[in-house]
Amino acid sequence: MWVWGSWVNVRESADARSAVIDHVTTNTTVETGVREGGMCEIEWSATDARKHGFVACRLLGKRPLTLEETSREYLANALQLNPQYSPPRAFWISPSMRALINAGEYFERTLLSSKQNELEQNVSGVPCREDGLPPIVRYPIPEFDAMKALLEKGIVAGRNENQLLLDCAQVRARNMEGNWQGEQLDTLEEWLERLYFHSFDAMDFCYLPENGILALPKIRSSFFKDENILPGTAPIEQISAHFGIIERLRVTGGPYWAESHYDSIWLVGAWDIGFYDLTLAQPVFEHVIGSDGQIGIHEWTPKVSPMPGYKAWKEKIGIYYYVECEEGRVGFNNQRRASKHVSGSPVEEALFWFQSPTVLPLQKAKVAMKKPHEDITVHEVDLDHDGIPDFVHWHFEDEKADYYNKHRVVFINIDGVWYPFERDRYEVCTGG
Repeated sequence: MWVWGSWVNVRESADARSAVIDHVTTNTTVETGVREGGMCEIEWSATDARKHGFVACRLLGKRPLTLEETSREYLANALQLNPQYSPPRAFWISPSMRALINAGEYFERTLLSSKQNELEQNVSGVPCREDGLPPIVRYPIPEFDAMKALLEKGIVAGRNENQLLLDCAQVRARNMEGNWQGEQLDTLEEWLERLYFHSFDAMDFCYLPENGILALPKIRSSFFKDENILPGTAPIEQISAHFGIIERLRVTGGPYWAESHYDSIWLVGAWDIGFYDLTLAQPVFEHVIGSDGQIGIHEWTPKVSPMPGYKAWKEKIGIYYYVECEEGRVGFNNQRRASKHVSGSPVEEALFWFQSPTVLPLQKAKVAMKKPHEDITVHEVDLDHDGIPDFVHWHFEDEKADYYNKHRVVFINIDGVWYPFERDRYEVCTGG
């Protein structure tokens, strides 16, 4: 059978009041023996040996739980609560830092005392003040401590952190399931107007090549035969899950009161975690493609800490400050992160970059540039000079009175199929 609880007490005997000698977590495979009342005898394999004990029979199931059924709070109709929903169980099925944070927030919702919860709720969202903030009181939760210990020891992030690429047909099918079909526009000008004045993230870029507005070239299989690369925007846990690299957590501080850019106070953290470092155990390689075809390869070891981008914090109460918009600020949201040059040439004007677990055998790419519209530049990138594009890079520009807006979209040729690979943007503030 399989363990269906998240942190199940294993007892010394079939007496439900006997000593707790161990714990088993969600989806641990167990062999069952005698059943006495509501207690089941179990045997299971641990790291170093076979173990034996007794657990509540109601916490065992005849099949393993799936991540999908434990991570969804509501059932398909979105009206009825899912009885299997449990962020702690989801963590044990597919552990990751994100799953740990979800579990910590779940413990806050379910285990925080009503008195402490009321104190914190009375402060959250109110205008900034430097006195009267209540202490943040948390107590040890053995299950949460075990989760943190697992991540500190090191894991490969769970499969749910690995967002696989979808081709445009798959994107369309998924959007239809969600009853969202993207922007159905007739002309490129209409589409650009939507791009510049509506949410960039909501735009369906697959609509352009499928509708013939901005076509992708016909291709066959070329340089990339599989998906063993990631875009430059890939977060650390996707890098861990996709490349199979171990990630490790180091908690460096507890939750804290912070100031949002709306001048309000908010509690930042998940149970007793506030500050932390999450680091990969080995480096990856950033391959930078220049507009002139030059390719530079750089090494870096992914590491992330919470609240990136904040400027400084007040020592008394840990309030962060940052500037929303600085005049002349430039830079895509996707910033290059590697610094150690490994091979290739210096790249002065980068089109885009991608991550790989190894240094790829690349020298100089062949780049063909086109201008299908005054606001659009297209680059077709042939990495191995076989006449077949391996990337297509679209660059959109829009200049208004108070800002200068740029967008870029990258498609990748994997085994003869175009996949949306990355999209990004930046705004330059001109009005301060």
